[in-house]
Amino acid sequence: MTNFAARVQIPKRGTINSGLSYCRPQTAVEIFGMPADQLPINCGTPTSPRLKAALLTESVGPFRVTGLKPAVASL
Repeated sequence: MTNFAARVQIPKRGTINSGLSYCRPQTAVEIFGMPADQLPINCGTPTSPRLKAALLTESVGPFRVTGLKPAVASL
């Protein structure tokens, strides 16, 4: 088995996405509303029309990803 890190240069910790912070859950709810009518224990398909409109599913290299459009585009 080939060591993945040997084939792909991994950036040094702290050198990418500097100055960014996570979004508080309350901020996400204020912007997009509740993600679903009833929150599941595990992740599920959102039912909020506003959140669904902000999501995108695309092939990114060897896998598919679903997420907010700017996050998917950054991959």
